[in-house]
Amino acid sequence: MERGIVLRAAKDATVLSLSLIPIATTYGLLVREAGIHPLLGVLFSLLLFAGSAQLVAVSLMAAGAGFVELALATVLIDMRFVLMAGYVAPYVNMARRRLLPLYAYSVSTFTPPLLSAYIREGRPTPDRYLLALGLAIVLGWTAVSAVGLVVATQIPPSLETAARFAFPALLIGLIFPMVRRVGPGLTAVMVAGLLSLSLVAVMPAQWAMLVGAVVGAAAGAAWEWKAS
Repeated sequence: MERGIVLRAAKDATVLSLSLIPIATTYGLLVREAGIHPLLGVLFSLLLFAGSAQLVAVSLMAAGAGFVELALATVLIDMRFVLMAGYVAPYVNMARRRLLPLYAYSVSTFTPPLLSAYIREGRPTPDRYLLALGLAIVLGWTAVSAVGLVVATQIPPSLETAARFAFPALLIGLIFPMVRRVGPGLTAVMVAGLLSLSLVAVMPAQWAMLVGAVVGAAAGAAWEWKAS
């Protein structure tokens, strides 16, 4: 693989990984609350690599959820990767079928926008960039998770609750401005509110809020897309 492509992928993944430190800190707090050994927490990031579903799974473990609940929550939250896979599929080098598991494993929420920017610049061999970027993001998130676990040990108990709500609040602030019209916006708020209230009975409040916000924003965005 060309050195320039690897360096570009590493640069993009590094910038992204540094921006995920607040999320990694939240993850570290949840791992500590669940009584999971820090090394297992890092291994969890490397093997599962499921973004928000990973944090929800750890949170459910802390609440005493069973395997079925964990599996169902992870699958439902990560259904979004089906859409992401559809976007990146045309840029996968099908001549190298043995690498398909790596392509699939390394796709993340941030892969489509970074790949899109790379393509708009007219750079060569996007399939190689896609693979290098995916692996770099996996390694970056694993490393940042380790940092988050260390930072979490330094947060005093009095600030733990505020720290856990920081990530959901940040993500909601990024999601909801995407819905610009009144009708879709009200739909997003209503769906998010009702779903969050329903989920509070089965998961911690901050993750019920997060899941509700994501689903609500998706509902509003779907309405807006259909209307346009």
